[in-house]
Amino acid sequence: SSDVCSSDLRRAAGSNVTSVLFQSSGMLIGTHGQGILRSEDSGITWSESSTGLQSAITTVRAFEDGRIVAGTQGGLFESTDLGATWNRVHQSLPLIQEITDIAQDVSGRLLAATTAGVWQHDQADGWSALGPPGMPAIRDLHVAEDGTVLAGYFAGVWIHSGSSWVNSEIKGPDQATRDVASVWVSRDGSLFAGAAWDSWRRPAGETT
Repeated sequence: SSDVCSSDLRRAAGSNVTSVLFQSSGMLIGTHGQGILRSEDSGITWSESSTGLQSAITTVRAFEDGRIVAGTQGGLFESTDLGATWNRVHQSLPLIQEITDIAQDVSGRLLAATTAGVWQHDQADGWSALGPPGMPAIRDLHVAEDGTVLAGYFAGVWIHSGSSWVNSEIKGPDQATRDVASVWVSRDGSLFAGAAWDSWRRPAGETT
C-alpha cells in the first residue's frame, strides 16, 4: 500500500527524501543524507547506489536516451547503468553549482537550473551560461514542446524563446511579487505557475 511504501522510504532514507524516480528495473530516491538509494522490490529493501557521487542530492531525472541524471549541491552527475555508478557530466569542465532542477532542450542538450541561473551543456564544449540576465536563482525549469524554456524564480517566470529572455513578473492583489516554485506550459500554450501560497495561469496568446 502507499502507507507501507511511505514508511519504507522513511526508514531507507534516514534523511530528507528530495526526489523519487520510478524505473522499470526499480526505484531510485535522492536524499540529503545517504545519497542515492535503490530498490528493486517495490521499496521493501534498499541499497546505496551512490558510487562516484558527491554532495547531497537535490533532484533525479531520467531521459529517453537511457541516462539518469542527479543534481546535487555541488554539480550534476549522470549514470548509464540504471544508477549503479555515477560520473560528473563533462568531467574535464564540470558545472560546480547547486542544482535545483534538470531538463533537456529540444536538441537533447542538458539544461541545469541552479542557484546562479540556467546552464546549458554541449558535448564538445562543456557548460555555458544560458541566462536569464543577472543569473538569478532558479526554482524550477520546464521546456515546452516548441522548445521554449521557462524558469521560475523569486519574482515570476523568465521565458527563453530562441536567443533572448523575456521576464514575466507575477504580482498578486497585494502588489507583492510571487516566488515561483513550479512552472509548466500546456500543449495549447497556457502558462501555469505555482507560488508559495497561490497559483497562476496565463492563457495561450497573452504576453503578460
